Amino acid sequence: MPQNPAGALNPILKNGLQIEEVFEERGVDKKQGMKKSLGLMKKLLLRDPKKLCDLYPHQLSGGMRQRLIACMSLSFEPKLLIADEPTKGLDPEAKTGAVELFTKIKKDYGKTMLLITHDLDLALEVCDRIAVMYAGEIVELDEASKVLSTPMHPYTKGLIRAQPRNGLVPLIGQSPSRIRLPDGCLFHQRCRYSGIECSRKHPEMKNHKGGWIRCHFQSLQ
Repeated sequence: MPQNPAGALNPILKNGLQIEEVFEERGVDKKQGMKKSLGLMKKLLLRDPKKLCDLYPHQLSGGMRQRLIACMSLSFEPKLLIADEPTKGLDPEAKTGAVELFTKIKKDYGKTMLLITHDLDLALEVCDRIAVMYAGEIVELDEASKVLSTPMHPYTKGLIRAQPRNGLVPLIGQSPSRIRLPDGCLFHQRCRYSGIECSRKHPEMKNHKGGWIRCHFQSLQ
């Protein structure tokens, strides 16, 4: 599921034609494919699916376009569903609908999902585990509730403090360039707990209290 559902849909083609194109590309019978899609649209709380198929993408709300893309993605019963920033650009009401959508997909379809997101509320509601990434590598991995309630890595702590409800405290400095990565820990230049070892040795992922963390543990002592 792409980050921008509106950009993933052709603005000059009706929604139904775009669904049919997906099945045509995959060599699936369009009639059977549409029947399956209409059923999925009902299950994902889209009212009057046949009418929606006669409309154009711009005639749908952001949340409805997202659900349409979800239906198209689920029609082929994928083993893994990847959603890239699914709540980006959505208003609060649509964000609530997105949480409902992904919770329903998880509960009703039992699909393995990979959500790429900065929306911590969405991650807490939907995800079983959270992997926090910095400069292209995972720095902390654990159960979603543990990561967000008792973060261990300094970057995760900073990420949570930067949330509006937590005071909007920004992290100092800038993320490093992927072309010129620093020696040692990639986060050490912005870390309040950084020591000599952090600037010299790149930390490996280590098991810590049931989760995984990439840190020399100065922050945990």
